[in-house]
Amino acid sequence: LLSKFINNIPTALFLYLPVFAFVLWIFSDRKKYTYFINSIFSIHYFTLLIIIFFVWYLLESLQIISKIDFIDQVIMFLQYGLIIFVIFHFVIAYKKFFDKKGIIGVTTAVGLLSFNLLLFSALLISLLYYTFITME
Repeated sequence: LLSKFINNIPTALFLYLPVFAFVLWIFSDRKKYTYFINSIFSIHYFTLLIIIFFVWYLLESLQIISKIDFIDQVIMFLQYGLIIFVIFHFVIAYKKFFDKKGIIGVTTAVGLLSFNLLLFSALLISLLYYTFITME
């Protein structure tokens, strides 16, 4: 069940991409930034997420192979670093791409990321349910 669910996460990212772009479009200046431009930003960000997911998977595989506690702790530290990198990358990219300044840009980016994380969590729960009912 878990391996099938994990294999479906990139598909879930692909399915969520237009929703992410739509949410960005709703909360941005719709006259200046069209849905298409928000889609391009979303494609770039989701490409980063897929690369990070791949690196995370490699680190998990290395952690399974390794039986040394120190290496496990280093891998866990790297995984936390990946999470922090994804958050900071979104905030900085959002501020630069949409030309937001100061604390308003940061709070808007964090708010959008939080809202999208909530929506994506709902999609993942739906995907988990789908994986469970289609399990053989």
